[in-house]
Amino acid sequence: MPRQPVPLDSIDDHPGIAFGLADDLAPFASEWHRHRHHQLLYAARGAMLLETRAGRWLLPPQRMAWIRGGTEHRVTATGPLALRTVYMAPRLTRGPAAPCAVMEVSPLAREMLIEAMRWGPEQDSGGDVPRAFFAALAALTGEWAAAPA
Repeated sequence: MPRQPVPLDSIDDHPGIAFGLADDLAPFASEWHRHRHHQLLYAARGAMLLETRAGRWLLPPQRMAWIRGGTEHRVTATGPLALRTVYMAPRLTRGPAAPCAVMEVSPLAREMLIEAMRWGPEQDSGGDVPRAFFAALAALTGEWAAAPA
């Protein structure tokens, strides 16, 4: 059953270096907000509209977005949405220089975004495997963002 998104004020309370968040959502519109963590935003099913003060992007399953920590944004979905988000602490990566970068989702990116859900907000992402995984995902994000959609 689709539900509303996780409360935005709880995202920045996570102490780890990174975590994945899987939400199967009913149509919704978020308020303008920002996170301390960097964010990779991906629609595994459905589509969403991402807005920042600099632009608007439609994100179907073929695209994902990098949102730099501190960047004000909002998200709208007019239909059901399988949202997959990875949050990364700024100490893990500087990430792409742009406040927001939209890029194509390669097969590797898709699988990594889905696998990242293994380490949700309630799991410890401080072990060797999750640290290596999220470090690789962060490094690859910079490469993927070099060829924006």
